[in-house]
Formats: sequence, structure tokens, C-alpha cells
Amino acid sequence: MEILDKKRNKRGKKRILFFIGSMFALIFAYQTMKVIFLENEKTVVSVLVLTPISDQKAFEREVREQVKIKKGEKALIQSIDAQIEANHAIATTWIRAKTADVIIGEEQVIRKYAEAGYLKELSEKDKIPQKQKYYRVLTEYNTEDNMEMGEEKWFGSFAKEIPGLDGDGLIVSLAANVVHEKNALKLLRAWGE
Repeated sequence: MEILDKKRNKRGKKRILFFIGSMFALIFAYQTMKVIFLENEKTVVSVLVLTPISDQKAFEREVREQVKIKKGEKALIQSIDAQIEANHAIATTWIRAKTADVIIGEEQVIRKYAEAGYLKELSEKDKIPQKQKYYRVLTEYNTEDNMEMGEEKWFGSFAKEIPGLDGDGLIVSLAANVVHEKNALKLLRAWGE
């Protein structure tokens, strides 16, 4: 009798170990498949908001609707409060790293970024209605290092009300090194006044 009990206990232990090992293998397989298939979505537009987002879900929904994001695609949305001076280094790093196509912010911040060369100069081929344009005159230096007023350049559009964002006087612009330009222009057209 004792011999049978010992054999049953050994078989029971083996079954338990087999069950635990199988569970680990299934968890590992799930995590691998998740990384390969689920988390491997293609970014189709990236948005950098230089003011706090009041309703993240509403803003994400608005981006998805305007760009018409499909299965397997995603929008990268980053937000940082540009009123805090230290955050400018983070925001400009994101822009230089090409993780920001559309940049939304208050006029004084957008002006700073335009003057520093972080924003794309827009043109008539971008097909933005005239009343929406945000112009900025940049200063230039002549050959004697005297400061002169340069010509007026177009860097974005004044924003109408954007779901999920609070604030008046927001401007929508494109990064100088925009990667997903077609979708970024969709957002610029949709959100401009």
C-alpha cells in the first residue's frame, strides 16, 4: 500500500510540475505574440501638445477620427506643460528625435519654436485656407551683423476648439522634420479656425 501511495504522490508531483511548466510556457508564448502582433502597431501620426490635455480620451478619439486610424495603426500623443521652462528641453528632444509631427501650443511658445527652427514653414501647396494662417516675422542678420526684420513666414494655424484641450489662442503647427506629413496636414486642416 505504501508503495502505491508513493507512486501516486510522485505522479501527482510530476503532474503539478508539468502543469506549472505548461502555464509558464503559455504565458511566455502569449507575451511573445503580444509583442510581435499586438504592440507592433505602426505609428501614422505623432502629436506633441505643449499644454496639459484636459481630457485624454476625447483628444485621442479626435485624433483617431480626423486621421481615420485603422487596425494595426496608432497615433503617438505626447503632452508636456511648456509653461515650465525645464520642459522645453524635453519637448525639443522629442521634436529632434522625429517623434512629433504636429505641435500644438500657445502663441508665445510656438513663436519661440519657430524662431529656433523647429517648425516647418508652410506654403500654398499645403492647401490651408488663408484665414487660418499664423505668420511670424523672423529676424535676420545682414553681412555687417546688424539685425533686420526678415520676411513674413507661415508656421501654422490658429486652432479652433479641439476636443480634450483647453485654452484660447492655441496654434497648430508642423515640426520642421515632420515624418507623417500627409496625416499631420489632415490635423492642421481640421483643427485650424
